[in-house]
This record gives sequence, C-alpha cells and structure tokens, in this order.
Amino acid sequence: MGKLLRIDLSKGKISRDELNSGWSKEYIGARGLGARYLFEEQTGDVIPLSAENAFIIMTGPFTGTAIPAGQRIEVITKSALTNTYLCSSVGGDFGRELKLAGWDGIIIKGKAETPVFLWINDERVEIRSARQFWGKYSDETQIVVKEEVGDKKAKVACIGPAGERLVKLASLQCETRSAGRGGPGAILGYKNLKAVAVRGTKEVEVKYPDELNSYIKDLYEAIRTNPILGRDRPKYGTMEFTTTVGVTGVLPYRNFQSVFLESDIDKIGYDPESWRAQWVVKDTACHFCPIMCGKISEVKKGPYKNIAVEGPDYETAVMFGPNCGNTQMDATIAANYWCDKFGLDTMSTGSTIGFAMECYERGIITKADTGGIDLTFGNSEAMVKFVEKIANREGLGDLLAEGTKNAARKLGRGSEGFAMQSKGLEFSAYDPRGAWGMALGYATNVRGGAHNQVFTVFSELSGKYERFSIEKRAGLVREVQNMRAVYDSLQMCIFSSAVISIDSCTKLCSLVTGENVDATTLLLRGDKIYTLERGLNVRDGISRKDDYPPARILEEPLPNGPAEGKIIGHANYEKMLNEFYQIRGWDQNGRPKRRKLAELGMKDIADRIEF
Repeated sequence: MGKLLRIDLSKGKISRDELNSGWSKEYIGARGLGARYLFEEQTGDVIPLSAENAFIIMTGPFTGTAIPAGQRIEVITKSALTNTYLCSSVGGDFGRELKLAGWDGIIIKGKAETPVFLWINDERVEIRSARQFWGKYSDETQIVVKEEVGDKKAKVACIGPAGERLVKLASLQCETRSAGRGGPGAILGYKNLKAVAVRGTKEVEVKYPDELNSYIKDLYEAIRTNPILGRDRPKYGTMEFTTTVGVTGVLPYRNFQSVFLESDIDKIGYDPESWRAQWVVKDTACHFCPIMCGKISEVKKGPYKNIAVEGPDYETAVMFGPNCGNTQMDATIAANYWCDKFGLDTMSTGSTIGFAMECYERGIITKADTGGIDLTFGNSEAMVKFVEKIANREGLGDLLAEGTKNAARKLGRGSEGFAMQSKGLEFSAYDPRGAWGMALGYATNVRGGAHNQVFTVFSELSGKYERFSIEKRAGLVREVQNMRAVYDSLQMCIFSSAVISIDSCTKLCSLVTGENVDATTLLLRGDKIYTLERGLNVRDGISRKDDYPPARILEEPLPNGPAEGKIIGHANYEKMLNEFYQIRGWDQNGRPKRRKLAELGMKDIADRIEF
C-alpha cells in the first residue's frame, strides 16, 4: 500500500509516512522490514518499558491478497521479558484488515496519560479514550471496542489485564490468536494503549492479478491433496505432533527433567485421535487459509464445565500438560482459556509454572510463598490458579510474572540451571537433548528460546540428520534461521511450506510485486534479516555469554526414551557454537564481522554498531 501510520501517544499526534521502498525490497516486509525500522527508531540503551520504545505492527507483501496462509502480521519491539529484540508473528484477520485500510504497518511510540485505543477506519485515524475498557478481559474488550466504534466487522488487537499490570509474559490478543512471546502486551500496557481497532474497505493491487489468481487456485488444490495439510492438519491441528514427538522422546515432562513417551500420551488422552473425539467442537482458520489448523475445544463436565477456547495447540497442551506433570486435559483447556482472557503467553506461562513446581518440590519455594497452595507437579487445580496469580501479580505470582530467568536470579539456590530459557525467553515444547540442533537453535535465536525461527527438530527426528550428533548441525541451524526469516517477512504461515516452497514464494513475489527474484536471492535476504536482528542484539549488549542453553541441557542426560544416557556436554556445544559463528560470519564473541556486513550490503549498519 506504500504507507505507514505513525502514532505518538505522548503528544496525541497521528502522522503518515511513505513506506521506504528500498528497505521493503532489501528486507522483504513484516519481520525484516520491522527490524530495519526498529534499528532506525531507537538506540540500544532504550528501556523496554519506556515511552521511547517503539512498538511496530507490520504486514507482509502477501497480506491482503488471496494467497493461502499469507494473512499474518509481525509485532516488533524491544522485549519487556528479554530486554532485547523481539519479533512475534500472529495470524487471524487483523493483518488483512489493516492492509485493506490502506496501511502496510503502524509505528507506535510515546505513552498516553490515560488509557486509550486506536481506531483506524481506512484513512480516518483517531486516538480515543479507553478508560471504560481498562481492566476488562481481552475477549470482552474486543466486543466493547466494536460497539464503541459502531462496526461489528472491525478487527481488534488488544491487551488484557496482564498487559495492564506489566506482566512480562503478557501477549497481544488478535481476536482468537495471540502474539504471545516476549511480553508485547506489557509494552502496550506501559503505553496505556488498550487496543487497536481497524476496518478497511480498499483492495490490494498486485502486478499480475490474473496470473496470480490462477496460481493461487493451483496452490489451494496442492494444499487440499497434501497428506499433511489436506488431511492431518485440518483434523488435528498441531496436536498431531504429540504422537510424533512422543515416539521420538523429546516431549518435555516435569520442567524438562524427563520426557513423556507415546505410551504415556495414549494413557492420558493427549493423542490426537482421543483429543479430537473428546474435546473438539469446531474447526477454525485464518482468512483465506484452507489448512484450518485452529480448533475450538470445550469442557462439557467437571469443575471447568462450559469453558471453550481456540486451542490448545501442541505447545500449549505440552507446557500446561506433561511439563507441569498435569494429565488432565480439561485443566489444560482451562489454563489456555484464562491465558487468553488475561492476555498471557501460554508457552511462557506454562513453562514458568513448571519451573515453580520444581522449585517447590526442591524446597526453594515453600507453602508460605504459595499462599498455602500445594504447588506440586500434577496438581492441575494449583496450575490453573497460578495462571490467575501471575496475571494479577498476586503473591508469588508477582515474581513469576517476571519470567523464569528473572525469577531464578532472585530465588538462586541452583534454580538458574533448570530455568528452561534462553536470553530470558522460555523454551517451547521440544527437549533439545533429543535433537541436538535445537540446543544450538534455542540458544542462538535472536529472540530467545522459541522454536519457530530455529525449527530443526523434525529434520533431526526424520533421520535426515543424526539426532545425537553435532555434525552439520551449525549449517542446519543457519539454513533454517534464514529460511524462517524469509517466510516471516513474507508473512507466510510456516505450515504452508509443506506445499508453498521457497521456489513457490519467488513466483508469488513476482506476481504480486513484479520483481523477478530467485530462491538464492530470497535466502540471501533471509541471511541479511537475521544478521540485522543479531546486530540489534549486539546493540542491546547480547554476546557469546548469552548463546548457551541452561546447565540442565548440557550437563544432565535424559532418564528415559531414545536419548537416555546421552549428554551433549560443554565441549560438544562449544564446537557447535564456534562452527556456527564461523559460517554466520560472526566473530568469536558473536558479533557480525564488518566484512560479513559489507558482503550483505549493510555498511550503514556496521557503522552504527559498537564492536
């Protein structure tokens, strides 16, 4: 659309900018373009919870077209949780609506004196009072904001009470989807921005519309006939992973002390067939997506009767399930439900509660700390209660609201070694001791311990790579990081990559933008994006010391499953890390070398990073 919207909440000022066409070509869009703007908007010494911290919402070049699985947005800011670069991708309909309103992205700075929300109605943009919405749950907020603007078709992204209370695990809720990782909700809570509502009536112009429509039909058919995207994913969503991950022994159990195996999963009904039969009542999808990975689950009896939520997906089910020693799916659904209402990242919240449970069983946390609650593994009622305590910063929940790394720093007594995080961001639901590339991936990921940008695990589990080896692992991690940077910048859901390959993306790029680009060029841009993001990390003080997994991952073997008895070890990890730095073109402290930056055409970046 060629336009960016700028909001200065401190001054109540709204302005429009032309999109930097050079940057949009170099950095593709969404994640890459947002990172480039973030680099320009602020310096490395900006405090996340400050008026100076920019909050950027960016669409991709495919957003607003009919391309399947391409309707996402990227949120880019400096993380409240990790104190460094954050990118968080989210699906749903919000991104499409923003593009149809005529905007490629929004850059929000400053801090409003009182709670406000942003109303974007095509070209008409207003900052309105949100005092009447402050304190409301996220789902309630979406309803009342639509009533306030008088348009039920508007799409709303908002924070819940957790964001208002500056909980560092707080998410941005986009209808039923979440930009959860890294605490973006806390950034908006500090800025007193409760919600962004948008309504668009324009069309997105593409270079070759007829050819694009024809190719889109081919892609829809390819997805429909694909055995994964056309059969398993629409039926089970990401819960289909439970069996695969359980068979291979990388599904975390009790705060990554062990792993849950397939036989355990079948016993508790976490297998995809039992889960769908007992809990799923409806399938959902993002706009123009035939994959339909979203599932509405409903509890029909027991203490959580009538609770329904879109989810849980695999990550949520594991982090609130086996990772907390919980075998009750109704409690997992309830935890997911309350996370969405309060506006909390389910992965980090489940991980943090699992960490607290281990601390409790080791005597580092006591009943006096928990308010009399028996916070043992498997106590599903306590698990659900602590979602609320974290959201409200109540008692021990106030400490846990800071995330596992910060909590471990305060608790001490060896808890740092089993705080399952990297750079302050909690691990997702794959134990890297069962797929060694994930250890390097989690630790070197620019946003911390998230799986999406470093998802080597299925390549390792498939037998393509020897999973308990460091051979070729640095190259695999680099390859996946660059590829994921491309998909996130195009804003293509990564699930689509089973059909929509990098080569398909190049064709889509040419049909949408008119630029003829090959796969090599796209992946080089992915390298450039990842290198820029590492530059942002370096500017924030990140270095080699931050590129290690917790001690448990390097020093403790898994007690059961295929990885039993195998230890990654510090020496092996150092070899992987050194090789990774070498092929990335980074020095031994993890900083991109000037020569590497020059090769990527980033001399202007090099001149503004301290080496």
